[in-house]
Amino acid sequence: MLEIRNMLTFAADATRVTVRMDITNISKRGDLTEVLVKRYCDIDVDTGGPNGWAIFQNHFSKDRDSVHAWNQPSEIKAPGKHAHIVNMVAMPSDVPLDQTFIGMMGFDQFKTRANSSPITDSALHDGIGILQWEATRLRVGESIRLNMYYDAFCVCTDLPLVFKHDPTSVRATDIAIAGHHAAPSKQPAPTKT
Repeated sequence: MLEIRNMLTFAADATRVTVRMDITNISKRGDLTEVLVKRYCDIDVDTGGPNGWAIFQNHFSKDRDSVHAWNQPSEIKAPGKHAHIVNMVAMPSDVPLDQTFIGMMGFDQFKTRANSSPITDSALHDGIGILQWEATRLRVGESIRLNMYYDAFCVCTDLPLVFKHDPTSVRATDIAIAGHHAAPSKQPAPTKT
C-alpha cells in the first residue's frame, strides 16, 4: 500500500503551481518493485469559463522533461479572446523522470502501465499529458519525492513549433522549429606543434 501526499504551492506573482508528491511504502507485506507513478493531466487550454473558445482542442508537443499544450492566436475567431500555453514540467526528484507522453483523451492511460494512443502530429486534438517516473524498488517505510510544476502564459504570436514524434525514443527531444536545420559543426583545423 502506498501513501501519497501532494503539496501544491501557488506562486503569488506568476501563473505557476509547483507540485511536490511524497510517496511512501506503508505496506506491511514488504518491499515494492517497479513502482510506476504517472502525473496525468487533461490539459484543456482556452476552453472553460466566459473566455473559453477552444472547444477542448489544443496543439501538443513534448520534450525531454515537459509536455506543452497551446493554441495559436491566429485560430481565435471571437473578438477579445486570447491564446495561451500550458506546460507540465518535471523538476529534479528522488527518481529520474522515465517518460513524457502526450496522448488522445478518452483512453485512460492512467489505468495501465503502457501509454496508448499517442498524439503524433501538431494538429488540434483533445489530449492529455503524462509525466512518468518509475522506482525500481521502494522498501517498507521508504519515501520518494517527485517534483514538477504547471505554468501558463499568453501566446502573443503563433508558435513556429512543429511536433515530430520519435517512436524509437521516449527521451528524445520531439520539438523542432519549422524550417530550422542544424548547421554542421565546424571543427577548427588542427595546429602543428
